[in-house]
Amino acid sequence: MKFLAIVRDGTADDFLAAVRPAVAHLASATHSAPTVAMLELSLPGVNKAVTLAEYAKALSIDAADVVAFGDMPNDVEMLRWAGHGYAMASGHPDAISAAGQQAPHFDDDGVAQILEARLAALAWSCPDPVSVAGIHSFRSPSVHVCRLPWATDTHPRLKGKSWQGTAINARPKRRCARQSRLRTGRH
Repeated sequence: MKFLAIVRDGTADDFLAAVRPAVAHLASATHSAPTVAMLELSLPGVNKAVTLAEYAKALSIDAADVVAFGDMPNDVEMLRWAGHGYAMASGHPDAISAAGQQAPHFDDDGVAQILEARLAALAWSCPDPVSVAGIHSFRSPSVHVCRLPWATDTHPRLKGKSWQGTAINARPKRRCARQSRLRTGRH
């Protein structure tokens, strides 16, 4: 659960500096809005790093293999936890100092630039592209990239979702089962 606190005057940094010491024994305080003095308050120890760590553990992915992007103080713990934490060049100074690396500005598609560069660095090839019902999948021995141009109600995890994205899976065992479904057209 998260609570939000907003003041009309001042900056989020000033508001955080005033509130954090007063509530530290009760709640964790941070902020994520660059132009609004709004704080996020949650239970101590509850943050994006904890959630991402639990999700990665459920998928048997080590922190060293996680790539994370952030731009505000609410991303600091996550950027420190991830093996490859990238702060956006347009980000808050706290996020930039917490991250091990920096991605280009949002306006320059910084996240896409980093992901493309990281995939290219893996020196993967696409010998077996698969395209079924608008889902484009390319694979190599170590990486599986699946482009989802729209949501589909045929996959239980996507049911009712409306989004577009790219899923990158570096675990060949999971990849093989998914590619088998893509090849046969069964989802």
